[in-house]
Amino acid sequence: MKTYNKLSLANQLYVLYAVTISVILFSAVLVYKVSFRSLRNKENIHMNNMLTQVAQRTEDITSSIQLITDTVANSSSANHLLTETNYRKRMEYKRSLNSMINELARSNQSIKTILLLNTNEKVYGFNGFDYYLANQLDAKYDLFSFSKYPDGFSNALTLPGDSMTYYACRRVIYDQNGSYGNRQIIGTCLAICSSEPLYQVCSSTTSSAHSILVILDEDQQIIARNPENDNELSSDIILSILSAEKLSISEKIDGKTYLINQLPALHSTRWKVSSIVPYSDINSDLLRLQALALLFIVVLLLAFFTLIRRITKNITHPLLEIVSFVQNDPYYTLHHRLELHEPREIDQLSSGINQMIDQINELNHTVLHNQARLYEIELANNQARLSALQSQINPHFLYNTLDAIHGLAYLGKQEEIRTTIQALSFILRYSIKGEEYVSVKEELKCVHKYLEIIDVRFSKKIKFQIQVENEILNYHMPRFLLQPLVENAVFHGLEPRIEKGSLTLTGSLTENHLLHFECKDDGIGIAEDKLKELNSMLQNTSDPTFRKMANDKIGLLNIHLRIQLRYGTSYGLSIVSKENQGTSICLDFPADTQ
Repeated sequence: MKTYNKLSLANQLYVLYAVTISVILFSAVLVYKVSFRSLRNKENIHMNNMLTQVAQRTEDITSSIQLITDTVANSSSANHLLTETNYRKRMEYKRSLNSMINELARSNQSIKTILLLNTNEKVYGFNGFDYYLANQLDAKYDLFSFSKYPDGFSNALTLPGDSMTYYACRRVIYDQNGSYGNRQIIGTCLAICSSEPLYQVCSSTTSSAHSILVILDEDQQIIARNPENDNELSSDIILSILSAEKLSISEKIDGKTYLINQLPALHSTRWKVSSIVPYSDINSDLLRLQALALLFIVVLLLAFFTLIRRITKNITHPLLEIVSFVQNDPYYTLHHRLELHEPREIDQLSSGINQMIDQINELNHTVLHNQARLYEIELANNQARLSALQSQINPHFLYNTLDAIHGLAYLGKQEEIRTTIQALSFILRYSIKGEEYVSVKEELKCVHKYLEIIDVRFSKKIKFQIQVENEILNYHMPRFLLQPLVENAVFHGLEPRIEKGSLTLTGSLTENHLLHFECKDDGIGIAEDKLKELNSMLQNTSDPTFRKMANDKIGLLNIHLRIQLRYGTSYGLSIVSKENQGTSICLDFPADTQ
C-alpha cells in the first residue's frame, strides 16, 4: 500500500484499471480452465478406454495368428516334411499339412500366406495362398532369411504401389525326434498377414471424424490407422508426434493443439496403440459456455469503462498530455507551447509550464550569444597566430637562400648563381600569391625548385628522390609544408655529414583518407635525449613554452603548430630518429580536393 501511495495520480488510476480488468479476465479464464480441464479429463478417460478396446481387439487378432502359426510349427506333418529325405513321403506330408493349414486359415482373415522354411532357407508353400506377395516382400526385406529375424511378430512391411501394410509372424520348428533338452531347430513357420482387419478395428473405434487411432510397431512404423481422409495430419507428422515416451501429452502443430494418449506396448507383439485428438473436438462442448462467459465479460467491461470514462476525460487524459509534452525532445519542447484549454487546476499547471519555457528560451538566447562572441574571439586569435607563423616562413627561407647565393658568388660560379636565382625567383612568386591552400602538385614544384638550389649549393653531394602517388597530386594542402621539411633534413641531417647522403620524400593517401608525407634522410640523426624532448613538445602544443618556441623559431614546431591550428590536435608531425643513422619525419592531415 505504501508503494501504491507513492505513485503518481495517473499511475494509481492505471493500477486500479489494471487490477479490475485482471480480476474480470482471471475469473473468466478460471471458469474456462476448470471446465476445459474437466472435459479433458473426461476425454482422457474415454480415449484410454477406447485404446484399451483397440488393444484388446488387436491382441485377439494377433493371438489367433500366433495360435495358427504355433499349431502348424508344432504339427508332426511339418516336422516330417522338413526332416524326411524321401521325396514321395515328403509330398504325402505336404498334402496332409496343406489340408490342415487351409482349414486353419479359413478362420482368420489376416493371413495371406503360410510358408515353411528349412535351415537352408528352402521354402515350402501351400495351395490357396498369395506367394507372389511373399516373394515381393522377401525381395525387399529378405523375409525368408533363416537367421535375420527373431521369433515372434515382425515390424510393418510395405510394398511400392500397394497401400496395404503387412506384417509377419514367425515360429521356430524343432526336431520332435530328439530328446527334450537336445532338440535341434530344423526350420521356421512363417505367416504373412494383412493389416486390413486392424485398419477396420481403428476405423470402427474412432470417437470423431478428426481423431486418429494408430497401431505402431517397435520401430515406430505404422501397422494400421483409421483412414487418412478423415483427418488432417500426414503419416510423417503422426510419427514425429508419437515418438514421445509419455503416455499423455499435448502437442501444437500448425497452430492446432492435439491431445495424445498412448498405451504401453502389447505383451505378445510389442506394438503400441496411440490416439491423437484435436482440442477443437474437445472444445466443441465448451462453445456454449464460452459464448455465455464472453457475454458476461462484455457487459461487465462496458459497465466498468462507463464508470471510468469521466475520470479519464477530466484527469487522466489532460495529465498524460502534460507528461507527453514534457517527455518530448528538448528542442520540440522549447519551440512549442502546451495548450489544454481546461478550465480547472490543470490549465493553471499548463500556463505555468509555458511561462517556464519562455524563461528558459530567454536564458538560452543569452548564453548562446555569449558563447558565439567567445568563439569569434578564439577564431580571431588562432587566425592571428596562423598568419604570424606563415609570415615567418618566407623570410627564413630567403635568408638561407641568399646565404647560398653569397657562397656561390664568393666561389665565382656564375651558371650556378643563374640557376639558383631562377629557382629563388619561382619560389618568391609562389610565396607571394597570397593563396592559403595550394595543390600537392604545386607544392612539389616548389620543392623541386628548392632542391635545384640545394643541388648547386652542395655540388651534388646529396641524392634526392621524390615518390608521390599520382592520385593525390590534385589534392589541396596548406602552403609551404613540404619545403621546410626538406630544408630541415638538408641543414640539420645531411649538411653536417662528411660523406654523401640521400633524401627521400614520399606521399600517399591512407585508408582513413589522410594525406601522408614522409621525409627520410640518412644524415647524422638526433640524439636520444633531444629526440625525447622534441616529441614531448609535439604532444603538448597547448603548453605556452611550445607556443613561444614555435613563434620564435622556424622549423618543425612551426609546421606542427600550423597543422594543428588548421585541422585539430589529432594531426601534425611525428619524428623517428637514431643518432648517426638518419631521421624520418611523417606529416599527416585530412585530404581535401576542394
